[in-house]
Amino acid sequence: MNFEQSMAELEKIVKTLEEGELPIEKSIEEFEKGIGLIKNLRAFLDTAQKQVDALLGEIDNEKTVD
Repeated sequence: MNFEQSMAELEKIVKTLEEGELPIEKSIEEFEKGIGLIKNLRAFLDTAQKQVDALLGEIDNEKTVD
């Protein structure tokens, strides 16, 4: 799943849990899925942050060379 798909799935899980109509066992399963999605989303964001930092570092290096 990509970032957008993961976010959509997480939003769906949150909505389902907020409705409060699932049995406790199913709620726990959905909660666990949500936690897994959050971990994946955090990894996506960490990777993106590293890429941005690297690009900004390149820009800074170019400025000091000029």
